[in-house]
Amino acid sequence: AFVLIISNCYTDINSLANKKENLDLSTIDWENQIPVNLSYPWEFYWQKLYEPKDFEIESVFDRISEIESFRPWTYHKVGNEKLQASGFATYRFKVKVQDQNQPRIFSIFYHNLHTSSKLFVNGKMVHETGKVSNDLDKMIPLRSNTSVDINTN
Repeated sequence: AFVLIISNCYTDINSLANKKENLDLSTIDWENQIPVNLSYPWEFYWQKLYEPKDFEIESVFDRISEIESFRPWTYHKVGNEKLQASGFATYRFKVKVQDQNQPRIFSIFYHNLHTSSKLFVNGKMVHETGKVSNDLDKMIPLRSNTSVDINTN
């Protein structure tokens, strides 16, 4: 006999917060919390590679859309046009995880990205997978599962 049990081992983010510009999870007891799935609206900028410093001047960028969750852009449309696999984009998500500056380690996990990526936390790049570029000849894709530990010290 073979039994397969599938369960969702993540907290639904919608039960933790109301949708607003920045997600505030600072009241969570992280010592006793199961992982949080960040299926929450992300800003999405098609054919733009922005870094945190670019967002300091609001007039510099133009948000294409807000997407419901972090998914490949081939699931999204700009107007009536489905986005192609070739291209580049910026996804942006702001979350507050603690009120006080207590030393703590948080982990971010994302799986099976089919391309290169950069991850920024508090304005600093903390991880790069492959090589990100707006020139497709210089971009180096790398499909991988990624886990990044972030120390708040």
